[in-house]
Amino acid sequence: MRTAGSRIFLSSMVISVVMAVGLWPTAAGATAVSPGMSAIESAERQSPAGEVVVALTGSTPEQALAALPADFGAVLHYQPQLVNGRPSNPGGACSSPIPLPDRFEALCKTHDFGYDMLRYAQRHGQPLGPWARTSLDRMLIDSMHESCSNPACHWAADLARVGLAFNTWRQHAGAPVSKESLPAIVMTSVLRGGESLTSLVGLT
Repeated sequence: MRTAGSRIFLSSMVISVVMAVGLWPTAAGATAVSPGMSAIESAERQSPAGEVVVALTGSTPEQALAALPADFGAVLHYQPQLVNGRPSNPGGACSSPIPLPDRFEALCKTHDFGYDMLRYAQRHGQPLGPWARTSLDRMLIDSMHESCSNPACHWAADLARVGLAFNTWRQHAGAPVSKESLPAIVMTSVLRGGESLTSLVGLT
């Protein structure tokens, strides 16, 4: 279990990096195909896992269950459940160094299911591009804000947004890595920051 000091340190580091680099999820929702989309991304969105992500982040998220690959349960060891019209990981939860409002819990479980689709795609050798993870992150943050009715709740949603943006950037917007230790998070953050700085100064 992380101590209060380590949580404060991690939160401060996350906020500093995200504010400095300007990392925010940018996709409001995934669409199947749109003009100007690359052939690779178009193919990903029409793949088994891609179709689920597109449905989950769209206006009819319940349709994601209809597109769910038959072997999802065998690969991820659970079957998603429909909660308030959204497919969810029944064993999911909000992962945050600070407590979040209880009203976010069901939303986080839907987000966890979406992340598991990214893991599913990777395990099948067909990883989805950054569009998928950023769409899932935006879906969660938008849903959090929609559920809020007071400033404190919106503040908590914004903090969650910072954490999501940081982890998505740190993990190259790929399939999520879960249960990392604090030293591992710090190390990958330093390495990712070095990559970004190298790119910014034109060394790559």
